[in-house]
Amino acid sequence: MNLFRCGEAQPPPGDAPRPPLLRWLGAATVAALTAAAMTQPRSAAPIRLEAAMDVSASHDAAQRRQACAALEAVVDECLAPRPSVDLWAFDRRAWNAGSLAVESGADLRDAEDAEIIRALPGRPAGTTPAAALREMLAASRRADARGERTAVVLFWDGEDCDRKATAKLAGQVAKLRSVAGVWVAGVEVTPPSDFVKPVRQCFAPLLPDRLVVSDRHSLRPGFAEFKQVIRRNCR
Repeated sequence: MNLFRCGEAQPPPGDAPRPPLLRWLGAATVAALTAAAMTQPRSAAPIRLEAAMDVSASHDAAQRRQACAALEAVVDECLAPRPSVDLWAFDRRAWNAGSLAVESGADLRDAEDAEIIRALPGRPAGTTPAAALREMLAASRRADARGERTAVVLFWDGEDCDRKATAKLAGQVAKLRSVAGVWVAGVEVTPPSDFVKPVRQCFAPLLPDRLVVSDRHSLRPGFAEFKQVIRRNCR
C-alpha cells in the first residue's frame, strides 16, 4: 500500500467481543509495560490527551482493538492520574467519539466500542488524518489558553488523501509549545519503512524532542519512547 494514496473500500470490521488487554498487546508487551511503570513514574503534571483513531475500511476490527488497548495503556502509564481525554474517530472526516475525565484507560471502553471498534467505513473510501489533526489542534489551542499541557496520539493506517494539509497542520501543532509530545502509531500492514520514514518527514517540525513514530510491529518501543517524551517535557 502506498503511504499517501487513498485506499479502496473493504468489508466493514466485525462485531467481535472486546478482548482483554493481555490478548491484544501480548503477554510480553504487558509485562514490559508493567516493568516500565515501575521504573519510569508517570508524569506528575496535569496533561490533557487528544487521541485520534483511524476507522477507515483498511483498519480492521483487530487493528482497532490493538490501538484501543495501546491508548488505554497511555492513559494508565503516561499521564497524571484522572486525565481529561478527547477521543476522535476519523476516515475522510473526523468526529468526536467522547470527551471524558477518566480514572483509568478502561473508562474509555464504552466510547471505543461504540465509536471506534463498531464504526462503519465512510464513503468515499480513504483516510484524511488532517481532519482529525484539525480538531485536535483546535482543542490543544483551547487547552493552551487555559494554561494546560497536551499530549497527542494518532493511530493511523498511513493512507492520506490530503498530504499537504497534514504537513501544514503538523507544523501548526509544533508551534504550540504546550504540546508535550506527539505519538503517531501505525496500524498498517505495510513494511515498517513504508510508514515510519514518510510520517517522520511529514511531522518533521516536531523533531527532535516531541515526536515518536512507530509502525504496527514496534508498538511496545513506541509506547516506551512516548512515555519518556511526556515525562521529560512535563517536569
